[in-house]
Amino acid sequence: GYFGPRDRVPGVWPADDYLICYAAAVRLLRERKRNRDRSFYWDMVRKIGRHTGLGDIGTEPGDGRNLDFATGCSRPDILMGLLELFRATDDRAFLDLACKVGDNILESRFENGLFKPDGPYKFTRTSRPESMALLHLAASLTGRSGEIPAYFPTKPYFACEIRSTDSKYSFDHNVIYTQLKEAGN
Repeated sequence: GYFGPRDRVPGVWPADDYLICYAAAVRLLRERKRNRDRSFYWDMVRKIGRHTGLGDIGTEPGDGRNLDFATGCSRPDILMGLLELFRATDDRAFLDLACKVGDNILESRFENGLFKPDGPYKFTRTSRPESMALLHLAASLTGRSGEIPAYFPTKPYFACEIRSTDSKYSFDHNVIYTQLKEAGN
């Protein structure tokens, strides 16, 4: 099967990559007035938010909220998830928390005119998602969200990704962008 042998039970993994998806589901279900279906997605956003250091978004519509405005989170996908929550609820607290994540992105990922991943990496791609996430944040702050392209984070390759049986076959993102800086550089 797709996940391995039929009797294998897959392990669990952090779901923080899915915050933007669950937050978009909350927004879309709210727009369609499907409140009963929305609670599952809100609960998932709440759990992911706690796991990623955003604090507690509380129960919908915000009871029990305890957002962490001192968060160290600097992930563009998390920023976009917060913007989805802002669009879903019109609650300024989510926009303010997105601003904090944006500040963290600028503080920890912007170096020599380029955005870089967290960590002491030697190289970076010019197609990183931070700039688009910050553009969306600026548009949300100025009421111009409908005027910019959609956010689609990607992982471009120099070679197309295939399921190769050659153990020596690799992709640029595995070879180039994983190299660490040497100490003192």
